Amino acid sequence: MLFNSINFLVFFPIVVLIYFMIPRKLRYIWLLTASYYFYMSWNPKYAILIAVSTAITYGTGRFIGYSKKEQIKKMWIFICLASNIAGKHGAGFPGLRHLLCRH
Repeated sequence: MLFNSINFLVFFPIVVLIYFMIPRKLRYIWLLTASYYFYMSWNPKYAILIAVSTAITYGTGRFIGYSKKEQIKKMWIFICLASNIAGKHGAGFPGLRHLLCRH
């Protein structure tokens, strides 16, 4: 599903409508589920990559929340960014590979 497709034109209003109909504390779960569906409908083989990226980002976010020192928080942000970029680069995103490794 692409952003400029008829499928997205149907998908997006449904997601927004349901988002405003469900309780606030369930909204982030709904958006996460809808995001996974959107990206997996484009290319299902990236489902694991998206799940790992979500886990890394969530975990480092928790560590940032527990950290007291600003320097430690910045270190966790760097670890999160570096691991997400490395994971996407290793998974074969051609645009990212082109940006990171100019031949």
